[in-house]
Amino acid sequence: GALSLPWASTEQVDRLAELSTDIGDYVLTTYSTWMLNGGMDAGWDAYIEQLNKLGLEEYISILQEALDAFNAN
Repeated sequence: GALSLPWASTEQVDRLAELSTDIGDYVLTTYSTWMLNGGMDAGWDAYIEQLNKLGLEEYISILQEALDAFNAN
């Protein structure tokens, strides 16, 4: 479903939606692979690196900005 964050800007919501699709798909695919085949320990560093390439830090930053705006009201 669409993100509903009334305290976030339209641009923030759009960017969160974009990032969450890529990050979510990657997380689910990787988790499924690990559940079926193992390899979490060996693949953890590469997993974190890929999450950062997909914009995880930006995603968290936008959520923090929206939370700060919510708490300011």
